[in-house]
Amino acid sequence: MQTLTAQDQLRQRVAFALSQTFVIAGDKISDPTAFTNYLRLLEKDAFTNYRQIMKDVTLSPAMGHYLDMVKQRQAGNRSARE
Repeated sequence: MQTLTAQDQLRQRVAFALSQTFVIAGDKISDPTAFTNYLRLLEKDAFTNYRQIMKDVTLSPAMGHYLDMVKQRQAGNRSARE
């Protein structure tokens, strides 16, 4: 709704587009605060350069949690088991 009523509609739309590109999902992140902070980060970076967006998304706790690889097998071990 803020996309329709906010004074900075372009920023809101760019942030939405970024959220569709740099995705985090609720199946792994159950904390609503993490989503809010992540979306604010994308809003802040809406008009920055690609390098800054990538840095901020990479260092984001929400993305770190989403890309958690604790339960993943290592690439070297995968080929040995198959």
